[in-house]
Amino acid sequence: MNLFVFAHETEQDVLKRTTEDAIHLGDSFELNVENAFLEADTVSILIPEGLAWVEKEEEKTVAYDPSSRELSLNDLHQTKSFSLFAETSGSFDLKATVHTEHSPEVTQTFAIHVATPQEDEEETESEPDQDETDHASEEDVVEESPNNEIEEEQNNEEPTVPEEDENESTEPEEDATEEPTQDEQPEEEQSEEETKPEDQLENDPLKEEEQETTIPKEEDHSEETKEQQEENLAEEPEETEPIDNNTERMQTMVETANVSSIPAPPVGGPNVGDLFTFAGDTNIAQHRSSNVRVLADGTRNKASAMWFNEKIDLTKSFQTTMYLYINGSSANQSQIADGLTFTMHNDSRGVGAVGQRGESLGAYGTIRGSNYSGFINHAVSFEFDTYFNGDYSDRGLANSNHTAVVIPSNAVRESGRYRMQHTNVQNRNLISNNWQPFTVSWQPRTSWIYPYAGTLTYRHGNATTTFNTNNYRTTFGSNSVYWGFTGATGDEMGLYAIAYADLPQRPRAQKQVRNVTAGESQFRTDTTAYPGDTLEYQITLDNPADNGLGAAWPNVEVTDPLPEGIQYVDNGSTDKPTRVSGNTLYFDAGTIAMAQTKKLTFRVQMKDDANGSLVNQAYAEARSGAFRGQVSSNESTVSRKAIEIHADPVAQTFPKGSNPSNWDLATFVKNINVTPSSLKQEGEVVGFSGNPPDTNQPGTYNVGIRIKSSIYPGVERVIQVPVTIVDGALSFTAPDLDFGIQTISSKPERYFGQIGNQELAITDTRHIKGHWALSLKLSSPLTDLETGTPLSADFVYKDGGVDAAIGPEETQIATGRITEGTQLVLSDSWTDDPSNEAGFFLDVAPGSAKVDSSYRAELTWTLQDVPGNE
Repeated sequence: MNLFVFAHETEQDVLKRTTEDAIHLGDSFELNVENAFLEADTVSILIPEGLAWVEKEEEKTVAYDPSSRELSLNDLHQTKSFSLFAETSGSFDLKATVHTEHSPEVTQTFAIHVATPQEDEEETESEPDQDETDHASEEDVVEESPNNEIEEEQNNEEPTVPEEDENESTEPEEDATEEPTQDEQPEEEQSEEETKPEDQLENDPLKEEEQETTIPKEEDHSEETKEQQEENLAEEPEETEPIDNNTERMQTMVETANVSSIPAPPVGGPNVGDLFTFAGDTNIAQHRSSNVRVLADGTRNKASAMWFNEKIDLTKSFQTTMYLYINGSSANQSQIADGLTFTMHNDSRGVGAVGQRGESLGAYGTIRGSNYSGFINHAVSFEFDTYFNGDYSDRGLANSNHTAVVIPSNAVRESGRYRMQHTNVQNRNLISNNWQPFTVSWQPRTSWIYPYAGTLTYRHGNATTTFNTNNYRTTFGSNSVYWGFTGATGDEMGLYAIAYADLPQRPRAQKQVRNVTAGESQFRTDTTAYPGDTLEYQITLDNPADNGLGAAWPNVEVTDPLPEGIQYVDNGSTDKPTRVSGNTLYFDAGTIAMAQTKKLTFRVQMKDDANGSLVNQAYAEARSGAFRGQVSSNESTVSRKAIEIHADPVAQTFPKGSNPSNWDLATFVKNINVTPSSLKQEGEVVGFSGNPPDTNQPGTYNVGIRIKSSIYPGVERVIQVPVTIVDGALSFTAPDLDFGIQTISSKPERYFGQIGNQELAITDTRHIKGHWALSLKLSSPLTDLETGTPLSADFVYKDGGVDAAIGPEETQIATGRITEGTQLVLSDSWTDDPSNEAGFFLDVAPGSAKVDSSYRAELTWTLQDVPGNE
């Protein structure tokens, strides 16, 4: 569709078009700041919606604020120009303000009109004949009608506003004996087709539509006779077939362009084709947005409907929100027709229900006939009526766009003409270049008097309409109804579109986990595990519905990218992935019906290299249906349980100047173990934690020794070990013990250990003498040198009257500190005097020693430098 731009100018205009050439939709056009204002400091222009500023790189002194839509031009010592883009058709006002330092501001409005070529053609054409108009006004009908006195009397009647239940009682029977007419002429001009049998015409909207194409439209209010019409046609031979063909071609161009001019809806939403069934005329151009359905596309004589696929339950509350687009099919169109309705029904045709064209709005019946039929039965409609049909359907109402509640079955015949019974009428402007929000809510109101009562609330823009019924089962004939929209045009045109914003409930995905090895029975969003533990994930796919406001979730594929440290385990998994790629699992979940839930359960295992918290989420995606796109689950977390290393420090002593790199760090700790013991993992010493001490400075230092697991990353422990650097040495000499040649006894015997000329001595030549500790352990027990038979005997070290058994574990036998001299001889105090026994003894059980046998054992001595207690 081609659009032209015209600019209205005056001598005082701040702005001026640089050319008078026509501009098509989507093209740019340029404006200049008039020379008279070149000395101004700044000129600011407010750009209205529908026009957009075209930014150019060379415009360094032009600034644009998108939030206020204000364009500022500075440095006006030379001609300034800027370009705008025509986004939509219509009339637009640019507000220009001139700012100067020493003069008051000058504000002017510059008018721009974006029009279709059709408007130019209409200026040169003659006025159309009466029979070419969509709906003759009530005044026109009165002038031409021989019964104008009756018409005037009818038009002055007050509208009938009965109670809803009373409306029900006046509903015409569907099997009325009067035949439905197929045209909209008065009764005396009906065609012979009205004489067809009732069973061929009644409740057959398709037949009625076919007949309407061969007779005058229901909006043709002319009282001309057939002879007069034929005479008029004979006087107009210039309307030849080529002109009709050209008109048809132009009509197709307008149809496409009108729908494309509908702006994108303010919100996205599901594909209406997946949620609604479309009835009536299907050859209607559609919008580019998938959540938009066009009910009237700027073409004539259309009636269409869209019904949500699922019924709603009237025993439960209900609410849904949409956006409506109600506008003319061409720029500055003063009158559009006919309108649309929001309708709830329980018609036997279900989602195939549709009413008649024109003023019937796609919901009501044949208004301009002798028999009212073809309406949507068991229904309540909220109408958006954009054309005043004062002679028939709107008789008695004000000549204005309006909203109203109408029962489609309730048409009143007065003086040979039908009119619809309107309640809750609000006269208001319905036409807009913008989408308008519309919300419908239903609230049942139960009581012992009215157990089936309820309230419908319609909110459109700033207006609210409330409709009450005391018995919805009488109104609709059921507890459940279909809902949706109808729309219609006649000989006049309009654009009517619905944007479905969203479903109250959308599919959800949840991911939970439990530790099977630890015996967990409940799924949670997080858990803990050791390496090697078996875990079980559960993905819940929920497709909820709020009182029928839902749809199937078809062909759902679930993707679960497992985190590093988790691996899939096929054994024990209830649901197997359809494919595995790397560490990502794919599941075919199929179709999940409305208000249904599906669970996927499978097993994984924590790997040995798992570390920290392992977080991931699953994704469910449908590539078709109302919920096309991806749904993300929550994050599910598996944290590795703390693995601990334990070890005991062993104090160390080194001479001054020793090299720490030569130290055997494995001897710095003892009793290393990793918990839990089920991991069956040992720790290993890997080095210093920090720098080793300065061995040139004698003293005692705490040295950190790092121990870590060789398998599990991040499992590490630092043990503090005391290390003493001395400028001398701590040493000792140990004797061999000889328990002599003994006679076998029949009772327990204790033998004293002789050392001969040897001695047990501690020598400390260090500059700073520290405490020491002497330990002893039995490395191998007493055994027969020839047979290897062990001797049943116990080693005992006795000091200060206390016995200390010497076994395979280290036993401390002496401790101290040399304060005088450099040596202490411990063996000087050993004696077998029964009154003061001290030293080494061997306790032998009777009958264990063999005659002529020699026994030998090995002892290991350990001298350590230890911290003092003072």
